[in-house]
Amino acid sequence: MDTPLTLDKLKNIIQSSHINFLFGAGLSRPYLTTLGDIETWLTECATIENGRVRQITEDNLKITYVEGVMKPCLDVISMDEKPEELQEVEAAYCDFLKIWNHIISHRGSTLLSKQVNIFTTNIDPLLEGVAEDLGIEFNNGFKGVMRPVFREEAFSTIVSKVSPLYQRTSELPTFNYLKMHGSVNWRHKENSAEIFYDGRLETLAKVVERMEKYPFRYPVMEVLQDKLDEENEGKDDSQKRKRQIENLSKAVDDAIRRKQSAPKVGGAVEEEIPAQSLNIDSASSELMQSFREAYDELVMINPRKAKFRETVIDLHFYELMRLYANALEKPTTCLFVMGFSFADEHIAQITRRAASSNPTLLVIVFAYDDTAKKAIYECIGKSNHNNIIILSPKEFKAAQDEEGKKAVKKSDVSNLDFKRDQDEEGKKIVEELEVFDLASINKYVFGQIGNRIN
Repeated sequence: MDTPLTLDKLKNIIQSSHINFLFGAGLSRPYLTTLGDIETWLTECATIENGRVRQITEDNLKITYVEGVMKPCLDVISMDEKPEELQEVEAAYCDFLKIWNHIISHRGSTLLSKQVNIFTTNIDPLLEGVAEDLGIEFNNGFKGVMRPVFREEAFSTIVSKVSPLYQRTSELPTFNYLKMHGSVNWRHKENSAEIFYDGRLETLAKVVERMEKYPFRYPVMEVLQDKLDEENEGKDDSQKRKRQIENLSKAVDDAIRRKQSAPKVGGAVEEEIPAQSLNIDSASSELMQSFREAYDELVMINPRKAKFRETVIDLHFYELMRLYANALEKPTTCLFVMGFSFADEHIAQITRRAASSNPTLLVIVFAYDDTAKKAIYECIGKSNHNNIIILSPKEFKAAQDEEGKKAVKKSDVSNLDFKRDQDEEGKKIVEELEVFDLASINKYVFGQIGNRIN
């Protein structure tokens, strides 16, 4: 269903629904980069015939992932002044939690739980840090003080307070934060299947340290993102990817052989060594293995097409997927999706299935812009019950403008101040809203609804 929603309609939905969110990597921009095509390329690496080139190419793709998505997370716990981009993202998360803490606290219904589920594929600790600073009830699934351990059953906990005067009990708004792909602040303990909380990001720091010593660093994404030449025009995506992976493997192969070619006396260079017979010295080999071992200590789902198999194999990730599916099966449930493209096939599949089997489920997807809406639609498709709404900023602006015009028409002609205020409010939204990032959604959607729920 592509019908635009007005603020009043959204307010009524929120007042009567179990609330869930699905966060994607788009919410952490501009501080953290999005995956882009890394998922595809890690999968495509399997087609590289030469084993050594294949391994080094895969390592470099993981290094790109660490550089763009993981390493910046160390700034979150740093005592130094935070980068401006990080402050911007944290401010948006802060506003989101404040707004929804207010909305849930002031909802009219006493029959609905005050729990809000935030499901995410993000592996960063940004939202957790903001929640801790705010002092709100925030549950990331870990129990314990000295050595916090991850427990899926923790997400069923209801937090209440007792009035000291009348001894009345009331439920507090609680945000459950479920990281379906793991996190940089999760760690395994040796010889244990438990997941422990790594608040100081010690495992990530070790990965970064060993990454920076990796002997064959290569800008693989520069090769992959190069514009295709004229001979590739008109070819389909699979043909283009095949050509790009061939170019990439050749570039990595050449880089390795240049590094291994030793100069002769007098400055001449020996004839290049065939790739098949390359012998990487023991020191370099140890550094490469050291990086892989550290990377494998991270408790997360790797960005590749085989992610779904990984989630069902590992008990913890399977349980998190089950919790997501169960949340969407509840009667009268609303799922708000932000910064998420549904390129994760397993999550798209679960969402489609829930939308088809639960006619009381409403999925509202905030598309960054019209282009993003088209991409999301291609990934998620339509449910049998037509209860998935993909909302673009353009459509939302049009709906609010129309709502303002209707309010003006219905008002008393003599009430010129009211008419003028309504018209002005509609114009503001139409003029200022350009994209659906988290800051804009807070300002033009959730913040407006929060003002209407008192």
